[in-house]
Amino acid sequence: MRRREMVLNAVVGWASALMFLTATAWTRFSASEMPLRGLKELEHPAVGGPLTLVTLVLAVFLSIPPLWTRERRLVCAGFCLCLFLVVGLYAVPSGALGFALIAVNLLRESSPSKGDRAPPLKDRSAGTSG
Repeated sequence: MRRREMVLNAVVGWASALMFLTATAWTRFSASEMPLRGLKELEHPAVGGPLTLVTLVLAVFLSIPPLWTRERRLVCAGFCLCLFLVVGLYAVPSGALGFALIAVNLLRESSPSKGDRAPPLKDRSAGTSG
């Protein structure tokens, strides 16, 4: 597992969480409307609240190395792909790119290396009778 990519995943996860938290809390702390139009959908607590909470959980997971088993990384990659679709289609297309980056890194890091692959199966039909 490459530590650099996992650190990048954690940084992107925390940046996404901070972006969603800022957009969700903007109307509570400012009288003006959200200056970035792309994040306007996240002002609604029903949309921004759950996305912020889920993204915070994702960032915490990506920040704790003992949790990074291969199976958990694959589940997290699938989760990030789902978030990519949901956020891209329903909320903020530009905000979904971070989830795609995390998912691709996790899938690449979770794929078995050449030394881990099993040798090809021998053809049993050749030379055996019976």
